[in-house]
Amino acid sequence: MLVLGLDIGNAKVKLCLIRFQETLENSDIVWKSLPLPFTDNRLFDFQHGLPLQILHYCSSEGIHFEDLDAVVVCSSHSYSYTFFHDSIDHLAQILLKAFEDTPVYFVAADASLTPAKQIESLSKSEKYRFVLTNFVGSAHLARRLIRYGLSLDTGTTTTDIIPILDGQIDPVGLKDPDQYLKFRYQHQRINWYGLTIIPLHMLCDRVEISSGSFQVVPRNYRSDLIFSMLETTDQELMEEHAYDNLFPSHVIAREKICQFVGLDPHLLNDHEIREIRDFLYAKILEKVAAAISAVAIESFGKIDPELDLAIFALGEQLVTTPALLEAGFSPEHFHYLDLKREQKLWSASSAFAMAHLGLELLSGKQISLKTKQP
Repeated sequence: MLVLGLDIGNAKVKLCLIRFQETLENSDIVWKSLPLPFTDNRLFDFQHGLPLQILHYCSSEGIHFEDLDAVVVCSSHSYSYTFFHDSIDHLAQILLKAFEDTPVYFVAADASLTPAKQIESLSKSEKYRFVLTNFVGSAHLARRLIRYGLSLDTGTTTTDIIPILDGQIDPVGLKDPDQYLKFRYQHQRINWYGLTIIPLHMLCDRVEISSGSFQVVPRNYRSDLIFSMLETTDQELMEEHAYDNLFPSHVIAREKICQFVGLDPHLLNDHEIREIRDFLYAKILEKVAAAISAVAIESFGKIDPELDLAIFALGEQLVTTPALLEAGFSPEHFHYLDLKREQKLWSASSAFAMAHLGLELLSGKQISLKTKQP
């Protein structure tokens, strides 16, 4: 079986191709994050840029569209459209034209799959179950790793916190899948804390360090500055996932962190600059920890240190794991994707999960995953 998973965002597309050979461990799995054009004409960007990037990726892997047994899609590009349901219609039209006779499926918020050919016949309200479904990837993988607990996905822009109850994805919130996006915002399932584009002034009004308190400058200083300055950051991996594959160098990040408090590297010494970085990093962890705790209490009645936690995406070690420790959860119950760790497949969990869903659809059975624990 040959399956392609797609995670289509506003300015990039993540792709994962699985050449299945009896087991996932024996299969050839390759993924890539590629930029999409971002102009004032968003319809044109998607209509022309998306098929070209998919074609480029498949050509680089030596396959033709007609070789694929299935294509499975999640998306988070709807903010480029006035009405989100229009983004689903437009995406279906683009992909059906590009792939022609190859079966294309859209994933819904509950991880069910709908043929792209059926999208047009749905009501406007029904199409909202396919809006901002990039979280479904990690939630689907989580339900294959744990029965009760939380699926946690911190990426470039958001942290998704999704309850898993008896192997089901958020059954309380998904009682009405067409309204689930609204439910996610009301109940902290989606939180705008990510590794690259989050405005730093969202985190605090002032920065407190040993030499004093500094007011922040509310300009376009982003969270990627923090992670560029952390010694544990994989710079190459961050560049792969960043918009336009652009991630600031340590030198640029150091300069901008100073400007965030209205100063420069001459007025601030090295120790003070590190303190600013650490203060902001702590703020991100604090906010993510608070959001996880809130969802845990709402879903399970308390912060249970023994709650199972399935952890995915780019922020696996940089944000989610330390935030969980700060919130008081036990690392003995942390679950990570074990498959293809050397390829950093965990960082592209959304696209991989789409391909995995395609495999399960074609085979008619669940395809198990192995968990890695600390």
